[in-house]
Formats: sequence, structure tokens, C-alpha cells
Amino acid sequence: MVGAAPMSDPDFRDLLHKVERKLEEADRKGREIFAEVARVYPFLGPFKDDAEALLAKIKKLWDGFWTEMVQLVTSPGVPWTLWAHGNDWSGPPIGGTVSKQAGRATANALGIDNYWHGQAADAYKDTLGPQKEALTWIKTVSDEIDDILTKVAVAIITLWVTVLGLIVTLVIELTAEAVAAGTLVGAVPAAIASLASWTKVIAGVSLAIGVLWAFLGGTALASFKDLRQRLYDSVPFPEGRWPKATSEYTSDGSITDGDTTAWRLTT
Repeated sequence: MVGAAPMSDPDFRDLLHKVERKLEEADRKGREIFAEVARVYPFLGPFKDDAEALLAKIKKLWDGFWTEMVQLVTSPGVPWTLWAHGNDWSGPPIGGTVSKQAGRATANALGIDNYWHGQAADAYKDTLGPQKEALTWIKTVSDEIDDILTKVAVAIITLWVTVLGLIVTLVIELTAEAVAAGTLVGAVPAAIASLASWTKVIAGVSLAIGVLWAFLGGTALASFKDLRQRLYDSVPFPEGRWPKATSEYTSDGSITDGDTTAWRLTT
């Protein structure tokens, strides 16, 4: 899967900065609501304790969310690097070069077979099939590595786009609730509404993280294990080596192909 990354390094960093800015904005709006509720304490009478308990509950959710987001922002992932490495595996540096060589591993690509005949010549040409098979195997595995790295990169970007969308919605709701809290009668209802807003965004972010982990622990891990097992597949590489002519006719560098010309290759 060769091509431009779905999000470059600068674009991804800009996305993270947007998340951080919106988090800071949500924090400011939350503090405004707290301040407005505290301002009406003297008018709440016996309901003051309930209002304080409500703010304590919101703060607990708030603090837990911040702790989780700080950990997430500290280790956001590097999707552009995964994408670039995937391109290398399937593209010109590895997969493309191997594919080109596989296309050349045919009898038609040899000039010597037009002049050299006999058992030794046949043994030489017979190595082309196994070598092409080995090259094709490498290209197939390279494409699979690209596929896995690309999917992980896209999954990371999807997580952060989702998180940004949730926090933007949170800021919009908190802004409206902060305005409502500015009125004497609207302070406590606004705080209750903000609790619902925080609960919703926390659930949404937790779900997004859970989806990412489910993908990494399920689909991605299964693909990684499959690739690791295939790397130990000795069929394309007999005895763990590159296929080569091991025929008795050529194994010692001598040519004995049934005619009167017996000769040896020297270096």
C-alpha cells in the first residue's frame, strides 16, 4: 500500500495541539460553572450541602479524566512512522525490488540456456523455480507487513480524531452551561447538566480507547503472530537458506553432463 501518509507528522502534532487546547478550554468552562455555583451558596439554604456534593462528584470525574488524558497525550503514538515503514516494506526499498527480481527469475531471462545443454544446465535452470517462489514469498510477506502497519497507523489517527470530536462537543455544552450558570436560578441546574456532559465525554473516550486496544489485541496481534510463524516457514528456504543448485552435477564446481567434455569452474 504505497502512497502519502493519511496524516503527516506536522498534521498529527497539530491534531494533538487542538486536543490540548480544547481540554484547556473545557477546564476553564468547568471552573466558571464551579465559581457560579459557589456564588449562589448563600441562597441555597438547606440545599447547600447537596450542591457541594454535586461539585465534589464533578471534580472527581474531572480529575480522573484529566489523569487519563495526560497519560494518553504523553504517549500519543507515531502513525506517520508506521505508515512510512509500511510503504518501505511494500514499495521500492523492499517489496518493489524483490518483485522486480521475481519477474526476472525465468528461463527466458537467461542467455546461457541457449548454448549450454545437458544435465548440469538443467540443474542450473531448475533453481529458477524455487528462487522465484522464495522471492514471491518475500513480496507477499512484505505486503502483509505493510497492511498491518498501515491499519495500526489509521487506528491511532482514528482514536485521536474521535477524542477531539468528543472534547469539542464537551466544550460546546460546557459553554452553554456556563452561560446558564451565570443566572441565579440556573447555577445548580447548569452544574447538573455539566455532570452529564463530563460523564458522556469520559464514556466516549473510554470506548474509543477500548476499541483501539481491542483491535491491537485482536486483529493486529493475530496478524503479528501469523507473520512470526510464517517467518519460520522453511518451505521457500530449504534448511533456512536461499535456494541454490545443490545437484551432484554442479555442487563441486565441475561439469559432468554426459558428454566427453568434463571441466571445472575455477576462481
